[in-house]
Amino acid sequence: MKRLFLPVVLAASGLSAAALWWLAPGRWPLLFVLLATLLLLLVLGALNPAWQWFGTVALRGSGQRGQVALTFDDGPHPVHTRRILDLLDEVGARATFFMVGARVGESPEVAREVVDRGHQVGHHGGQHDWRVMFSPRRSALDLHAGSLAIASATGLYPRFFRPPIGLVSPDLLAAVEAAGLVPITWSLRSFDGRSVAPERVRERVLSSVRSGDVVLMHDAGPDPASDEPPPAVAALPGVLAGLAERGLAPVTVAELLDQAPYQDVQAPEAAGRQAPSRPFLARAVAATFAMILLAAAASALAVEPESSQEPVLRDGFPASFVAVAAALAGNRTVQSRFRQSKSSDLFVAEVVRTGLLQLRSEDRRLLWSYDQGARLLLADGRLFALSESRSGRERARKLPPAAAPMAEMMEALFFLRLESLEKHFLAADLGDGWFRLNPRKPAPGVPFKAVRLRVGGQPLALQEVVMEEPGGDVTSIVFTEVELNVPIPAELLRKPGEQVTPR
Repeated sequence: MKRLFLPVVLAASGLSAAALWWLAPGRWPLLFVLLATLLLLLVLGALNPAWQWFGTVALRGSGQRGQVALTFDDGPHPVHTRRILDLLDEVGARATFFMVGARVGESPEVAREVVDRGHQVGHHGGQHDWRVMFSPRRSALDLHAGSLAIASATGLYPRFFRPPIGLVSPDLLAAVEAAGLVPITWSLRSFDGRSVAPERVRERVLSSVRSGDVVLMHDAGPDPASDEPPPAVAALPGVLAGLAERGLAPVTVAELLDQAPYQDVQAPEAAGRQAPSRPFLARAVAATFAMILLAAAASALAVEPESSQEPVLRDGFPASFVAVAAALAGNRTVQSRFRQSKSSDLFVAEVVRTGLLQLRSEDRRLLWSYDQGARLLLADGRLFALSESRSGRERARKLPPAAAPMAEMMEALFFLRLESLEKHFLAADLGDGWFRLNPRKPAPGVPFKAVRLRVGGQPLALQEVVMEEPGGDVTSIVFTEVELNVPIPAELLRKPGEQVTPR
């Protein structure tokens, strides 16, 4: 069942990519989330061979015999490996040494001595290069080089292979199988890094060891030029004594698994001549990645930027109005003089006021400043009345909740927010840049019974707003000296008590 997990994940990922591309072409970021999730699963599978996602890897032996396999990686080392051999001989223990082909070439006599003293030699790569996992050809060449180096020193071709750093992949396991090798990692890791105290290594092994475990330690460090012994050398006497107390006998990997330790001489020779083809699982991974990337590209290209997109029809709004709203939404800031006039049956003459409008689209903030001094700030959907105290400091007063409908309508009208406008109005194109907004239904919360907008100029900008109030009053606002995308000081659009952050 574990071997089926990855094929099922790949199939599900491919189908999901196709469905997202077909049903939701604008959701291409989700395809990259899918891609990242799949990549994470592959990395986790490589780091955890015990999951067996990419192929069968030996981890431990039978727990019924009272045996454990002590294994030592990254050697041979002319000093440390011999010291470990002496310690093993003192108690009659046997172990397995997973050797790097390049280091065998430097110390062939040590590799031969390991065999002569009754221990097993395993394969740990030709160069201890974890990148072999990305190419079956590179894996095959590295395996072949390591096998020949060990055979040249010992006359034997190892049968058991431990991947460098324990990382596995479909490509690497395919090359290992083609070379006639048995992949094996470990079930218990001592974590005997260079800076770890030997006592800590001993405690880690003895606190967790069970019958059948394959224990990972090191007889050489990652730096071949260093003469500093790995902590496992000093920890080994205590480990051997603790195993004896528990009645656990150290044996070779081959003995623990009841398998032959070495290959027939002719098998590696034949396997090294030709690299295996890339396995189906690796090709399926590559194909799935390619499918997701193509689906993401197609999905992104299927949706053009909003400014160049064909108008989308919305309920109650003509395409021309939607297009105008989309164009004006592309302006980051707007600064304009305005002339506001209000006519009413109660007035002898129109009431005229002038001032300055400043708005910022990214957070929908608007400052309405009358030349006489009164100012209104629209921020986060709320209206604030700004004034100056006698001391010269600015004061701000949040308008009561009754002003909320006015705040919503101002935000909708001056930022042309279709999401807000369509709650209350139906739009009609009157021609010559004029549009009329009529209420969808009479409602006390809507402060205007009709609104007319005029849009024009180059570049396109809002030029006039005419608001017809339920009581018959008419307010007309004409905008002049319009400047688009000009810097507006952040402190001008600051809410009461808000700290200004540099932009």
